[in-house]
Amino acid sequence: MVPHNFAAGDRIQKEKERGIYVIKEGRCEIFLNDDKMEMLDRGDFFFESTVLFGSPDLYQVRAINNTEAYFIGSEALENIPIVQWKLFELYNKRLSRITSNGDDGSTPNFQWKEEYSVSVQEIDADHKRMLEAAEKLNRAIEIKENREVLNDILDFLITYTREHFKKEEDMMKSYFYPEAEEHSKKHAKLTEEVLSLKNTFDAGEIEMDSEFINFLQSWIIDHILTEDMQCGTFLNHRSIY
Repeated sequence: MVPHNFAAGDRIQKEKERGIYVIKEGRCEIFLNDDKMEMLDRGDFFFESTVLFGSPDLYQVRAINNTEAYFIGSEALENIPIVQWKLFELYNKRLSRITSNGDDGSTPNFQWKEEYSVSVQEIDADHKRMLEAAEKLNRAIEIKENREVLNDILDFLITYTREHFKKEEDMMKSYFYPEAEEHSKKHAKLTEEVLSLKNTFDAGEIEMDSEFINFLQSWIIDHILTEDMQCGTFLNHRSIY
């Protein structure tokens, strides 16, 4: 553990090394676009996404008063299951706040935010189109459109997403992305999950409801904010924007 001291008002920058900060003394706040998301006190931690996924967190952190915090590198955390679980639990909680309309994270929101950008224009354009289709489906569910309309929108979303996955995989192979094979496996798993859900819907065994939309939010946005962020960073380092 490496101690760090921050003065009131300091923005806490991420270390080059992957790891989290744990507050020993003082208070901090998490904010996004100058909107306060969460207050942090003694014992709280932040920058969990760098440990879990090796990708930058979307939010920023500022010291409210003079603060002392310990930096703990990811190597010390990776083989402790309970710590990994706590980090993932907190990641999901904060992600839900970022991607929702409501403060409690209960209302899905598929509106594009600049924080979702992976800084690769072609990939961002696809992500925007996917979110637009998901929001269209969300609205259709809210106004209780018939099953045929819902199915048509979902079919388009699945087809477009599969085309996007193929395009992304070709790009990763072209630039020798080291995680290309693992990334492709995750694409296959995501596709399998949503196709299974669609087949269940087609069979009349489930309805498209808020639970379905929450799954869709996780399916699209979580992937963008974890896997694709890492890929985008890799491509940027090769001057692909």
